[in-house]
Amino acid sequence: MLTRAAARAGRGQIQQSLMSSAASDLSERQQLTVKHDFDSCELLIEMPGSDAKAYLQYDHGPDGVVDLQHTVVPESFRGKGVAKILAKVF
Repeated sequence: MLTRAAARAGRGQIQQSLMSSAASDLSERQQLTVKHDFDSCELLIEMPGSDAKAYLQYDHGPDGVVDLQHTVVPESFRGKGVAKILAKVF
C-alpha cells in the first residue's frame, strides 16, 4: 500500500510495453498508455485494436494509504501482463 503522495506521482499518462505471447492476438510488441482518472479513482488502458478497456480501481484509506481494490482485463487480453502494468503504476 502506498501514500496519497505516491499515488499522485503517477499523474498523467504512462507508457508501458506489453510483450505478447506467440499464440496471442497481439502479434508484436505493443505500447500501452495508462491513463489516470483521479475523479473515479481508476487507472485504465484502452486495449489496442479493440473498444475494450482494462482498469484498476483503488480507494484512499486512512492515513493516506491507497487500497488497490481490483483489476478487470478483457478476456482476450488476459495472461499477458496487463493487470501487472496497471498495478506497477503505484
